[in-house]
Amino acid sequence: MVGIYGMGGLGKTTLACAVYNCIADQFDSLCFLANVRENSMKHGLVHLQEMLLHELALAGELDWFGSGSRVIITTRDKHLLHVYRVERVYEVEGLNRKEALQLFGCNAFKTQKIDQRYEDISKRVVLYSKGLPLAVEIIGSDLYGKTILEWESALDTYARIPHENIQEILRVSYDGLKEFEKEIFLDLACFFKGAKLSDVKNILCCGRGFSPDYAIQVLIDKSLIKFEDYSVKMHDMIEDMGREIVRLEAPSKPGERSRLWFSKDILHVFKENKTLEAYSCKELARIKKGEGRVRKTMSSDVRSVVDFSFCHLSDEFLATLLPCLHYVTDLSLDYSSIKILPSCINTCQSLKGLAMNNCTELREIRGLPPNIKHLSAINCTSLTSQSKDMLQKLHNSGAKYICFPESTIPSLFHQYKREPSMSFRFRNKLPPMALSTVVVVSGGLYFSKCCVKYEFDLIINGKHLKNFFHVRWSKMNAFGRNLDHIILLNLRFKANLDMIGELNIKNGWNHAEISLAKNDVKWKRLHVQEQKTNMEDIQIINPDDAKEGKEKRHVCKLN
Repeated sequence: MVGIYGMGGLGKTTLACAVYNCIADQFDSLCFLANVRENSMKHGLVHLQEMLLHELALAGELDWFGSGSRVIITTRDKHLLHVYRVERVYEVEGLNRKEALQLFGCNAFKTQKIDQRYEDISKRVVLYSKGLPLAVEIIGSDLYGKTILEWESALDTYARIPHENIQEILRVSYDGLKEFEKEIFLDLACFFKGAKLSDVKNILCCGRGFSPDYAIQVLIDKSLIKFEDYSVKMHDMIEDMGREIVRLEAPSKPGERSRLWFSKDILHVFKENKTLEAYSCKELARIKKGEGRVRKTMSSDVRSVVDFSFCHLSDEFLATLLPCLHYVTDLSLDYSSIKILPSCINTCQSLKGLAMNNCTELREIRGLPPNIKHLSAINCTSLTSQSKDMLQKLHNSGAKYICFPESTIPSLFHQYKREPSMSFRFRNKLPPMALSTVVVVSGGLYFSKCCVKYEFDLIINGKHLKNFFHVRWSKMNAFGRNLDHIILLNLRFKANLDMIGELNIKNGWNHAEISLAKNDVKWKRLHVQEQKTNMEDIQIINPDDAKEGKEKRHVCKLN
């Protein structure tokens, strides 16, 4: 018993038929059943069994066959051969260039000799078919008797929309998959051809919430993908088939497709939609060549959000993209390969949240939007000193939340205090103030659909006011390595007479203290909004002076 396997259209049946014809005269009883799947769908398995029983006894096990029997099985599913314990298997490979040209000539010119006038474009057909006999035969037959201009037009069309007859045959393997296997296949076809398999598994596990190992093995068994040199391999025709399935979800409305791969469609979505997720788009670096891969998800609850997590963004593409994002409020570049955040990001006037987590190659931050309030740079370990200064200026300007590895800005905290609480004195009324804090998180970071919250107590003349001001933030699926990280928080509060009415505020000087129960807040700094405060009415108490029984006036101004 011999098993022949491979993707659809490779010529498994043709090969088996050739072997069958060569040895047929050596047997008393023989039967050749072609297109089993198609015939069983049309006529049922009983019809096929009757055809087989007409010549042979139906066998259920290997030992049912007598000595000298020969059985050839062709299948797209290698696993099927293992199930029936077929030990001798052969994987059919595609045609080489010479063989493909000969087959093409037989169909396009009805001879193996290629017309010299058509030689160049015939080579283009062979290159397009990538050695798939099915494609060579169908395209050759379609082009028979047509002019060179018609050939060129047809090939240009196939490049955009694959030939339906080829797709129909190739899609049989896809239609036999389970739903979650189909989703994994479409992800691979659109995003991950040529990608490192370990990276693909990690990304799909994060994005879909389950391990893709089983589905990937099914796709390998069904000859839809291969695993070579630690990378995902896929025939171009199979890749085209996957993209065509997605294109047909909404042929004239790219914004309604589950995935995008054509540059004009991507730009259309940017202009027409206010929410875009391009999660796991591995090839956006080649957007100008029309090979961008964007996976896009619409949300009715979130507006002006663009997510390029896990995308292979190039610096050139990012610089082209950012000026188009005038109305975007939240932008995620997590796990991108960018090395520079360009100065043109300053044009993103509406941007308030920027995530660059795990952009380990990011070195330079050349600009930041004027209204940015939240910036997350978990595991951005390659930032230059100039970029560190940029983050410090952002924090000093009042950004509410900044996160980065602890070693990134070692000199940032010379104005901060490490005491568990901060004290100040005021008279007349509680002034508008802001508190800058530095949270040091030891070890790795992991935020997943969670809200992190810090609450600060205000104590005036010995009386507590719980949660006088607090901060919270949310982050979806931000993973940090085993590094200490720093979170900078800016918290503003204004005097609220209803809240502090019960506190014992004297006409003279009042002693105030701000404390936080969490011990991972290592540094703190208090700012006073000078333009709204009589600076003669406030004094910041230096803890060192307090220990010596002295009080001096130390004020940090916040304009």
